[in-house]
Amino acid sequence: MSKSEREIQDILEEYQAHIERLNMMLLNMFAVSNIRYWYRCLSHFKKSPNLHEDIMQMDALTTSIVISYGRLFGKGTNTTMLNERVIPEPLRQIHKSIIDLM
Repeated sequence: MSKSEREIQDILEEYQAHIERLNMMLLNMFAVSNIRYWYRCLSHFKKSPNLHEDIMQMDALTTSIVISYGRLFGKGTNTTMLNERVIPEPLRQIHKSIIDLM
């Protein structure tokens, strides 16, 4: 291993915990981005002639939102687990209701 390769390895080893934390935060940002996208799809949903297909699609979008939201506050998803204290008091009951859907 050349000196520059060894220096890179040393830097990676020194900052590994920070790199892992950044990766977890990126997963959180990805989850939030997905939630926003699915919410937009749901809020701009257009009714079609097929009611059953519409219901299934709305249910899939809602489930995707609930699961992604819950992952932000759960363990074992390789993300930075958000503390429920970040939820403003007026929204805590809604938060609890969403979490209870999981």
